[in-house]
Formats: sequence, structure tokens, C-alpha cells
Amino acid sequence: QGLIQLNKTSERVELLSALNVLDPNDVQQQRTATQLASMLLQLPDKQLAAGKAAFVSATESEIKILRAVGHAALIVSGNQQESWNRATGGPGSTLDWLSAVHLIPQPTLRSALRDSIVSLLDSNYPVAVRRRAISTLARVPSDQQLTFRQLAPFVASAEFRIAAIRTLLKVPDKHRDRTTSTTLVDVLVKYAE
Repeated sequence: QGLIQLNKTSERVELLSALNVLDPNDVQQQRTATQLASMLLQLPDKQLAAGKAAFVSATESEIKILRAVGHAALIVSGNQQESWNRATGGPGSTLDWLSAVHLIPQPTLRSALRDSIVSLLDSNYPVAVRRRAISTLARVPSDQQLTFRQLAPFVASAEFRIAAIRTLLKVPDKHRDRTTSTTLVDVLVKYAE
């Protein structure tokens, strides 16, 4: 509050400023960045809506976490399409967008992005994007039975196996159908041999 009064700004401005000066190579500062991002994304809708230009600018930052925060803030403030349009600008932007999904505190908002995330599993996307989309689905609480079925085939591919298994393990037992589970066991046994 002191910085806000001293600088005659808002929480949004001060949180973005703090994120902008953190060292992207310092693990502890990146943890701090995640906490600051959480604080920013929980600001009242009115404050977030007023920051659209700053969030758009953040998506173009040299700092990875700031790009993700920019996307997440756009999504949380009701500008999902703006964020998605920016995300489709190339693999780097898409990876930033997927990182943003991890930052979004509201499960319903993450669930609303499910179809976009699933679209990134398409073989037309680079491996890094597809792998990150697989991991991101672990943060989406909706349609987990469908997620289980959609991700199961990725276990057979060495490029996606670890990400797929990690995400599949986060799907609650009640959403794991027997047929898909049996197929997965067969794939894993063949892999172990």
C-alpha cells in the first residue's frame, strides 16, 4: 500500500512493475514472481479491466513469466480472445499462453479454455507445444474422463510419455475408464520389456 500511495498508482501497476524487475534466472525470484502473479490475478475485475493495454504489452516482454502473466491477466479480465489471438502468433507465444493457464486461479476459467488447449494436441503443432498442452490439461478440472481417453494414446510415444503419464496420474480414479486403463497397462508393459 505504501508504494501505491507514494507512486500514486494502483496495485495492478505496482505488481506488474515488481514482476518486471525480478531476475528470470533466480529460482527464488521466480517463486516470488508466481506469488505476485497470483496476487495480480485476484485483483477486482474493474482493476484488471483497466489494465488491458499493460497486459497486452506484457505478452511481448523479454521476461517469460511476465509474458505468461500478461496472457493470464487478459484471460481473467475477460479478454480471452485477445490472449488467444496473440498465442497463435508462433510456438513461443503458444507456450506462454499455456504457461498462463497454469497461473489462472479460477478452475471455471481454466475449464473454459479446455477446447483451445486440446486443439494444441494436433500433430501440426511442434512437440514442445503439444507436450506443454498435455501438461496443462492436468490443471483443467472439467471433462477429466475425456482427458484420460484423449491423452492415453500419447503414452505410446517417447516424446510425450512422461508428460502424458504425469497428467493421467492426476485424473481421479472415478474418471479412468477400464478399457483405456487396460490399454495403458499393455502399452506400459511393452515399454518396460
